Order: sequence, then structure tokens, then C-alpha cells
Amino acid sequence: MVLNNHPGGCWNDNDRDDSPNDPHEDPATGGEGGDCSGFTLQGLARVADQSNAGFEQWGLLRNVHGPYTAAAFKAGAGAPNVTVSKTALTKMDALASDTHIGLIYAVNPDGTDQIIEAKGEDYGTGIWTRTYRGSSNYSGVRRIGWSS
Repeated sequence: MVLNNHPGGCWNDNDRDDSPNDPHEDPATGGEGGDCSGFTLQGLARVADQSNAGFEQWGLLRNVHGPYTAAAFKAGAGAPNVTVSKTALTKMDALASDTHIGLIYAVNPDGTDQIIEAKGEDYGTGIWTRTYRGSSNYSGVRRIGWSS
């Protein structure tokens, strides 16, 4: 699995690290699969400069992770990021722990969420039902200026 603090924000058209001769779970190779914080940076059209609240469209195969780890997102680091109460979260807000972050795709009536997340080289990027909102390890994060 690509570690969330490793620069591995690039992915290909099938969202999996399946390059020939690229060993899985070796952070030194960078992999293809976006890691969670690199995916979030690019998914929210964040600029890689933490002092810049602007937007940037990222090319599909551009290997950019940016300055954020999951823990940095959780803390609301960077010009456009703020922490938000988990009860106020909505579509395209994020739930972040010290080691993982995912974007809310949909809020389910049962208190779970559909989360868009990068889970590593083998699992790729997808949408899964998660209970992060109910975990004390996770905090709510919002990108200011973003509309869902």
C-alpha cells in the first residue's frame, strides 16, 4: 500500500498500480495508485502551495502529491482548508484521521457515508460505504470556496 505521507499522487486510467515490473507496496517506486492525501489534493483541485487558496486542474497522469498528509488535512492546514463539525459535513467534505483521508460522495440515512478514497496500489481508488464519521479518530475537513 502506498503510504499517506509518501509522494504518490499519480494514477492511470484504471486507478490501479499494475505497471509491469513495478513492485507493489514499495513506496520507493511511487506507484501509480494515488494515495489518499494526494488523491484529495487533486480531487479538490487544490494548489500545491499551502498559502494559495486558488484552484488547479490536475492532469490525469501528473505525479503530484503536494504538501499535505492526511494529518495535515485533519488539522485544517493550508489556506483553503478548515476543520468542520462532523455533524455539518456534506458532499465533497472530507473525513481525515492522522493516517487516512476520504472525500464524502454521499451521506447515507443510516449515519454512514459513501466515501471516495484512494486505498493503495492494489485496491485503487473507489467509492465504499464507511463509518468514519462515527470514529473518534476522524475529524471533518472542508475546502473553503468549494461547492458540491
